[in-house]
Amino acid sequence: MEIRHPYFHNNVFGEHYIKNRLIKTLEKNKLNTFDSPIFIQCFEVEPLQYINTKSTVKLVQLISAYNINKDGSLDVNVPDGEFISYGAPYDFYVNGDKRTYEFFTTKEGMKFTASYTDGIGPWKPFIISYKSDSNNITLLEPTNFVKLAHTHGLQVHPYTFRNENIQWSGRNPENEYHLFFNAGVDGLFTDHTEEATKALNSWLEKNKVEKQ
Repeated sequence: MEIRHPYFHNNVFGEHYIKNRLIKTLEKNKLNTFDSPIFIQCFEVEPLQYINTKSTVKLVQLISAYNINKDGSLDVNVPDGEFISYGAPYDFYVNGDKRTYEFFTTKEGMKFTASYTDGIGPWKPFIISYKSDSNNITLLEPTNFVKLAHTHGLQVHPYTFRNENIQWSGRNPENEYHLFFNAGVDGLFTDHTEEATKALNSWLEKNKVEKQ
């Protein structure tokens, strides 16, 4: 479950409005606990920090980047006129905090994230990126993102898996899921749950891993 643009709601309805509504809804449905089958996600930081003081429900810090460069590196510098949240938490931006989403990929950033969340949800290229030219796409080796997150006790849930995204799959969606399962992710965002479930089951069978 994602909280969308909470800073906007603060300005319209008052501070903490959408966060308090969320917490009340969870309580009403007896879901405001760590064991509930729910993750609350947000691209901003303060909302998750606030909820962490009011609830034990599991939280995930989402992170993004503006673009993938041709060499596979990620660009968090957002051009003027584009949506700033592609490169940094919007609440950081409006409060003059210069840290971008790149900060969250560092040891310091992971430690910071672990102080208020249970997981981190990166755009897929933070884990496996690719080089590109006019004719070819070359997948790069996985980064240390998952290992670093796990070192700090964070689950890793990359986004978003779609059948039409062929950069990682070679036109077979199962290949993409297996790539990221092999990289050690704990969960993922998908628009195709049936494909994801099939891919997970085939990966578990291939690797002789017991289903949880």
